[in-house]
Amino acid sequence: MIGIRSTSSRSPSRARAAGRGLVAVSLQLAAGEMAAALRPGIRSPVTGLGRALIDVTPGPAVDVTVALLEARDKPLLMGVVLTDFLARGAVAGVLAARRPRTASAILVAQGLVAGGAAATRADSETAASALAGAGAGALGAGALALLGRRPGAALGVLGAAITAGAVAQRRNAARAAALRDRRVRVVLPAATAGAAPAGLDVEGLAPLLTPNNDFYETDVTFPPPALDAADWRLRVHGRVERELSLSFDALLALGTEELDATLVCVHNPVGGPRIGTARWLGVPVRTLLDRAGVRPGANQLLARSVDGFSAGVPLDLLAEDRPALVALGMNGEPLGFGHGYPARLLVPGLYGYDANVKWLAELELTTFAEAADYWTRRGWPREPAHVRPSARIDVPAARARIAPGPTTLAGVAWAPPHGVSAVEVCVDDGGWRPAALGVELAPTAWRQWSLDADLPPGAHRLRVRTAGQDEQRADEPPFPRGAAGVHEITVTAGPPAPAGRGAEARAVAAERATLARSGLAAWARHGRRSWR
Repeated sequence: MIGIRSTSSRSPSRARAAGRGLVAVSLQLAAGEMAAALRPGIRSPVTGLGRALIDVTPGPAVDVTVALLEARDKPLLMGVVLTDFLARGAVAGVLAARRPRTASAILVAQGLVAGGAAATRADSETAASALAGAGAGALGAGALALLGRRPGAALGVLGAAITAGAVAQRRNAARAAALRDRRVRVVLPAATAGAAPAGLDVEGLAPLLTPNNDFYETDVTFPPPALDAADWRLRVHGRVERELSLSFDALLALGTEELDATLVCVHNPVGGPRIGTARWLGVPVRTLLDRAGVRPGANQLLARSVDGFSAGVPLDLLAEDRPALVALGMNGEPLGFGHGYPARLLVPGLYGYDANVKWLAELELTTFAEAADYWTRRGWPREPAHVRPSARIDVPAARARIAPGPTTLAGVAWAPPHGVSAVEVCVDDGGWRPAALGVELAPTAWRQWSLDADLPPGAHRLRVRTAGQDEQRADEPPFPRGAAGVHEITVTAGPPAPAGRGAEARAVAAERATLARSGLAAWARHGRRSWR
């Protein structure tokens, strides 16, 4: 019929236009990644924008994200950033036929914004990162214009994007391999403390020292910095008599000590896994402060990472003979890249966000009035966040089905830096019973505990607490002072359950949902302050 246009005839054309936009933005993304791979000082637009998003995320939102996603938060962030790039590319492709200037402006603006975000990162070359983002955006806009005139060039543009992406991947892989090789060749002083004791012989119980590969990792960087100890320097400056700039070897030459210490993430829920203990090797912070000479008036040690993260530690805490280290090794090996290689600050008894800076670059002696750290600028309390004494049940596992009768209950407890003096366990409503404590590596490290109990057939409620542990409402989230509630699990003494993990999966999902709700409640209570 004359005057009627079929909508089905328009859909393929619009889909093809969106596809051309996706091809163009793919070249833009690949070009940005290749620029970053060819020049280490350049941050790619994707990672620059991703880190910028992390920096503007309020603390309670971080709590909700960690509760729901755990270690999957960074892959999700990457997916969100890439999806945003691709969606804008598709929109630009659809607009290109009728509004070519607007379409080109979308890709150019996208490159400028992402490049600008990358340029603001402390570990990037400002001008080069901004230029890489702008250039990638211009390249994407040029590719889109070319595809509008010559649709048949799509395969060529896509091939160029794939080639650039492959070059970036190979270059990054080669650089990572070279850095791993140089890291392995780092020679640390010989161990002085001897081998750690075996600990309690209970299957499923966390070991006294957490293997490096199992030690939790958490940070706000994206992706982790890849540093070479040969090029690294630690600067000590500010309110000091003598400013220091120390290479890795010069730092080692000051003398090292070993320290068994437990680290726990402030987002670790009650009974959670974001905690570990290692034998750390490093240079005492007090040695550095004595060498630099602290001038009167300084009350804060502000530690900065190469990626711009910072944490401030009150000097009076360090004056209390707290065994703080600039750590260079853990469990007899150089720090892993995800754990802060080549150096990190370690202050036992404080949560990681408040002191334990990875990829350490600077120690500045200053005052709290003069300088605020990363999380304080985002509304978190300025006062130091001390690790709250707590305990965890490892054996039996939550929701496990076990044989009725005599059963060994076991787990770990921590109260750094002063140590664990007692652990109590409650089975059902039978009252609190003292547990046997394992060896104490150091007051700064967790202790294993165990208790023999008789569990008759049926469901049982198990709880554990340690001396000095705070009581906490069930809906109180870890943000911003850490979780401190009594760890409680249920187990069933009886025959194995039928095959299937549906009930367990639902229970895990319910636990995460509870944590997320508590985080959202904190956001509602403190949201205005957290957005500062």
